[in-house]
Amino acid sequence: MGEAWPVPWQNDLAGSLQNRGIAKRRGGDLAGAIADYDAAIALRQAMRAALGEAWPIPIQNEYAAVLQGRGSAKAENGDLAGAIADCDAAIALMQAIRTALGVAWPVPWQNDLATSLQNRGSAKTLSGDLADAIADHDAAIALRQAIRAALGEAWPIPWQNDLAHSLESRGSAKGDRGDLPAAIGDFDAAIALRQAIRTALGGAWPVPMQNDLARALQNRGIANARDGDLMGAIADYDAAIALRQAIRAALGEAWPVPMQNELAVVLQNRGKVKARGGDLVGAIADFDAAIAFRQATRAALGECWPVPMQNDFAAALQNRGAAERISGDFAGAIADFDAAIALRQAIRAALGEAWPVLMQNDLAVAIQNRGAAKRGGGDLVGAIADHDAAIALREATRAALGEAWPVPLQNDLANSLQNRGNAKRDSGDLAGAIADYDAAIGLMEGIRRRIGQAAWSSNPPWAIALNTALANRVIAAAR
Repeated sequence: MGEAWPVPWQNDLAGSLQNRGIAKRRGGDLAGAIADYDAAIALRQAMRAALGEAWPIPIQNEYAAVLQGRGSAKAENGDLAGAIADCDAAIALMQAIRTALGVAWPVPWQNDLATSLQNRGSAKTLSGDLADAIADHDAAIALRQAIRAALGEAWPIPWQNDLAHSLESRGSAKGDRGDLPAAIGDFDAAIALRQAIRTALGGAWPVPMQNDLARALQNRGIANARDGDLMGAIADYDAAIALRQAIRAALGEAWPVPMQNELAVVLQNRGKVKARGGDLVGAIADFDAAIAFRQATRAALGECWPVPMQNDFAAALQNRGAAERISGDFAGAIADFDAAIALRQAIRAALGEAWPVLMQNDLAVAIQNRGAAKRGGGDLVGAIADHDAAIALREATRAALGEAWPVPLQNDLANSLQNRGNAKRDSGDLAGAIADYDAAIGLMEGIRRRIGQAAWSSNPPWAIALNTALANRVIAAAR
């Protein structure tokens, strides 16, 4: 047909490419998904240029939808700046449509805007911009609550689940900011919505919604663990694991790679809590299971293995190393930390300037933990070198983010300084140890002032860390 190829058919091809991208993303092929989204976007941009002022509003909304989809794939692939840029473009289009249509703005498109705001908020959370992330989630929740009020009993179940997702996403951002009671409140609300959906649908409850409930339980477990409620965290993780194991059994060979990775995530999280509670055997068993899943995923995906899953594999190795260190197996711990660091250094090299802040911090965590294992094994020079490297990474993050430097990352820097102080104290460098303790105490006291006593008290590990630093300083000064 050449030049006579009708615009609606061009849009249909874009829609098919977009749908194939969705399928690839769900299957874990993020590079392939982004390529399909790129092709769909190119088609829709050409239609926009050709039609000019006659560009129909429904096609404008479809263009926004494919930008949103590509943004989600980019976020999952670790390209947070690209994800936020796509979400910005999608939101600008949707807001323009909202203005143009006024009260005739269709409800499904209102929900689409909420999804774009939510996705941008999630990408901002991962990039460390927590205040703006929460603002985006607030806006998404307000839109979805308005839809709920307008539709009443006709409020569709998928949109109920979307509201749960927005609440859960805001809870994650609040948790990362250190506001654990508010985070748990959002997770409770999300879980309540999803449990109601489960009851309403019965045997017709779809697998993706089952997995959504598992994720909300998992995220509440993370917040409970941060809040010091280890039993509550394990109960949430047990429930999430049971749901995901049931999904695994139901789907068999069709069990998608992203869901395999999500089961590994919750096993890993449960292992961390078991380790904190002193159950090192149980913790290592959970980490072994998570690592086995991730090794299988790596083998299955090959060159298509996404960066976030690579980082997840590093996290599982790192967490097993931490449990091994606590149990006294310093050689095994260092081997796991070495493997985790190698993976994260490869990610750093692959992403270059697009290396996300949280992944930078993850590398610092692995290096710091290796330093602690080296100290435990008597290699104080190696320990101090690792702590120096972790501190340098975290100071670079501090400088890059400025006023947007998140409180949890501030606390992580304090932890690195305290660990280096311990190694310096053991090596006889008492003045250096005291200087590190002072810097750590100053950071933690600053956090306490910034977030207020109520939020500080809701984070028991932070209070324990401050008290430990104060005690360590007294010990070093008394020598």
